[in-house]
Amino acid sequence: MDNVRIEQLAERIVRAVREYTEEVTDAIDEAVDANATGCLLEIRANSKFKSGNYSKGWKIVRDKRRGVNKNVIWNPKYYRLVHLLEKGHAKRGGGRVVGKPHVLPAEQKYVEKLQTQIYGIISRGG
Repeated sequence: MDNVRIEQLAERIVRAVREYTEEVTDAIDEAVDANATGCLLEIRANSKFKSGNYSKGWKIVRDKRRGVNKNVIWNPKYYRLVHLLEKGHAKRGGGRVVGKPHVLPAEQKYVEKLQTQIYGIISRGG
């Protein structure tokens, strides 16, 4: 380690903290993107209508405003159908159709996985 004069100590500390923050932020952004892609693929694989436009219609919208990496997975064309398939719905002639959850299990799995990865990234320092 170098000998640092007292006048330069604050500058060195700020630089080290900035480097740590950038490394951690970059690693977390990569983990968020990778988990969003994995979640999207799992939702597509577990969709009720695998061969149709419903499963192909799932998209990831990436938003990196204000320094926050936010990924939203949604089906822009069939967003109304998602709720009906997930939760079930009433039949036209009476009775109910049982829901087949395919979004919630994937979301829960990848949220847990991402939390574990973020904890590891922060403890490793990037």
